[in-house]
Amino acid sequence: MNSSNNKRTQQKILITIIILLALFLLSRVIVPKLSPAPKWVNSQPPVMGTTTQNPNFVSSVSEEDARNVDPLTIPAEWSSTEYLELIKQTAVEEFGWKVMNASEGWIHFICYTPVMCFVDDLVVMKRSEADKQIDIKSASRLGYSDLDANRKRVDALRKSLEREKSARDSKP
Repeated sequence: MNSSNNKRTQQKILITIIILLALFLLSRVIVPKLSPAPKWVNSQPPVMGTTTQNPNFVSSVSEEDARNVDPLTIPAEWSSTEYLELIKQTAVEEFGWKVMNASEGWIHFICYTPVMCFVDDLVVMKRSEADKQIDIKSASRLGYSDLDANRKRVDALRKSLEREKSARDSKP
């Protein structure tokens, strides 16, 4: 009797694992296709301020404290073009983001969340050569809240850029 119960329990666990695995794989294929690019990234150049009522973004030009992040600062000895190239290289090589669009002074990346592969957008755009600032916006395409994923993404990029700059500066 006990052996029979153990066998049924094992079968239920196996079926549950198979169902969860199938749902996970489907979500990696279907979910990204459900979220088309929002209008703010399709404008030329992209709109960096508040573009939605949902608190699922952060931006260096947001007037809301909860949505605001600091802009990226271009090192004094670098041009904005050099720094945007470093951002692009870091984003693609270290984080696996894809460049969707780029023009003079700005780059639009798409980023995928680690588990469910939700598609998010990240845009960097120089203010002016004299200003030495690059505005940044990261926004989720789906959902009401991002559970701070966009802020964490911007912070990770900022830390990576600081490490890369330090490594380049220390080279003879």
